[in-house]
Amino acid sequence: MLQEKGSKIGKKIKELIQNFQKPEEIQFVHEDKKFDPYMDLCEFEYVSMQSVNEQSIQCYTDCIMLLKQEPIDLRKLSNILFKGDELKALRGVNWRLLIGYLMPSRRQWVNLLAKKKDFYVQYINEYIISKQQKQQNDHPLSRDKNSGWNSYFEDAQLWNKIELDTKRTRKQEGFFHQVNERKIYEDDNQARQDKKDSTPAILSKRAVEYNFDVLTRILFIFCKSNTKPYVQGMNEIVAIIYYCFQNDDCELLRQNSEADTYYCFNILMSQMRQNFDNSHLQDRIRSFGDLLQKSDARLYEYLMKQKIDLKFFMMQWLITSFSKEFNLSDTLLIWDAIFRDIDDRNDFVQYFALALLRHMRDELIESEFGEIMMKLQNLDQQKLDVNRIIELAYRLRKEYKK
Repeated sequence: MLQEKGSKIGKKIKELIQNFQKPEEIQFVHEDKKFDPYMDLCEFEYVSMQSVNEQSIQCYTDCIMLLKQEPIDLRKLSNILFKGDELKALRGVNWRLLIGYLMPSRRQWVNLLAKKKDFYVQYINEYIISKQQKQQNDHPLSRDKNSGWNSYFEDAQLWNKIELDTKRTRKQEGFFHQVNERKIYEDDNQARQDKKDSTPAILSKRAVEYNFDVLTRILFIFCKSNTKPYVQGMNEIVAIIYYCFQNDDCELLRQNSEADTYYCFNILMSQMRQNFDNSHLQDRIRSFGDLLQKSDARLYEYLMKQKIDLKFFMMQWLITSFSKEFNLSDTLLIWDAIFRDIDDRNDFVQYFALALLRHMRDELIESEFGEIMMKLQNLDQQKLDVNRIIELAYRLRKEYKK
């Protein structure tokens, strides 16, 4: 039944795409032939996608036509992302484009993905597997500065610090405590050893690897390759990217989910690094207070009367870009909106926070300190329409942005 439905949707999309193509460009394959709708460099074709339904056919087709352009117009692509869940079948490739990981020219995609995955596997060998091999050749009490044990203890401390957070990441939703069936480091011939050695102690102390182990590995390599410290909150950001990429309809992109998450996280951290700077955060919170007072003086004055310090909730919202406040499906919608803003993603986060408070204003004004804090620090337990809040955020930014 599902296959039949997918076939009907596929035929409809083909018909819509044909309306925009010249006759010589139409070279659809047989229905039973499987191919990759993202990575085919000649044309985007369709057999079936789990995330496409009859209501989203037109929106999906419009996006496919944009992705068929050479080069792809990222501004037009960002505008069509306003459709949110109607384009969830293309969310993975769209995020890679708007983050700046995939180039607007499709001709570069396949080679880029393969090379980046190879580089990432080399990072695993360099920072994890080779360290384990050096450790095995040393004595733990060796005073030699080049001893593998010297760096091993430092690395183990970093790994454990990261793992404390990744093990708790969205634990109630289950995904990150599911078994990871695709161990990327086993794809490299040089990394293939016997079963005992292929999973070094620093990589995981368990015989089974879970998705939160993947988060730990990505963050560990990020810290080592960039010589940057781990900061709490990074786990929430990398988790959303990995969840999106790992659950893509496209098999080729799922195969690259870990490596692509690492590189996209690197790009985002370069754009969001000030979010982890305390003085910068304080400035942004003060700026947000001025914006809230200008937008809704009554709500602002009531919060001040209740002794509500904006940093009690704004600090986390700004650091993580709302990556932990809502359930996964709502968070993906919020991040669709964040990535739409090519010029200043932090700017949209601020207006989303303003829209959120405006959306909740009536119940906040009817509450006192304890209840207000409970609501703002447990947004996933409130009955909130995320799509309406996103729309309000756009309207507020249009009204108040200088």
